[in-house]
Amino acid sequence: MSATNFRCPTSRCPSAARPSSRARWPSIARCLSILLLCVASGASRAAEPLRIAVTASFESTFEALRTAYAKQSSERIDPTYGSSSALYLQIVAGTPYAALFSADSDRTEKLVGESRAKATSRFVYAIGRLALWTPGAGAPPPLAWLADSAHRVAIADAGTSSYGLAAKQALMSMKLWDSVQSRIVISNGDAEVMQAIEAKSAPGGFVPYGMLLAQYKGKPPTDDVWVVPQNMYEPIVQEAVVLDGPDALRAQEFLTFVASDAGRAIISADGYAVLASVH
Repeated sequence: MSATNFRCPTSRCPSAARPSSRARWPSIARCLSILLLCVASGASRAAEPLRIAVTASFESTFEALRTAYAKQSSERIDPTYGSSSALYLQIVAGTPYAALFSADSDRTEKLVGESRAKATSRFVYAIGRLALWTPGAGAPPPLAWLADSAHRVAIADAGTSSYGLAAKQALMSMKLWDSVQSRIVISNGDAEVMQAIEAKSAPGGFVPYGMLLAQYKGKPPTDDVWVVPQNMYEPIVQEAVVLDGPDALRAQEFLTFVASDAGRAIISADGYAVLASVH
């Protein structure tokens, strides 16, 4: 068949089936609209502060971490401080936090087990230290002060606070638990213990050493503060974890900074022991 006699059937010819450029414009416009919406949505999320739940005992140190992170990132972090137990309940109830800095390892473990957090992000950011705070007592021997029946002793609830549990373990180690139980003033959290002592509801009590460093701007008076030997209680392991949600990647970047040498130096300077980086 010669080229001059060839005729392409309209229904099979590719050139005939191809839509006109005018017909393609609505489809292209729709794709562009969807793309712009996706970009706008991502930009909107990045513009929102990163909400992070933080145990109240770590507030001062977290603020230092937040300030340091702001020098290398445009990320805005919006922390909520409270007891680890209360923050955990808020997360379970649906509060959209991106990460949790707990005062223990129990809550992070539970959140991972409940598929609310990312297992690979979980790491130990600090090992806490316990202190007996007796403002104005004049440096009496700690055991003698605790054994004095005139002294009420403030501690956090051992059932919900890792520092409260450590206080109970320390008193048991000193063989004083039975004798002080009737004099114990129990508070819901560590911040409340500090408040009880400041309000003189109790003349002294057991609190996180990091909170006292913040209270006295890094120099707690030895007459008022006794750092409890760490062999008197089990290690206070404090863990952080990224929560499932749209801000998980942003939260992971911040946790990576916290676990870096720069982040761990800030934590160590506030009286905590630090371990390895994010695994």
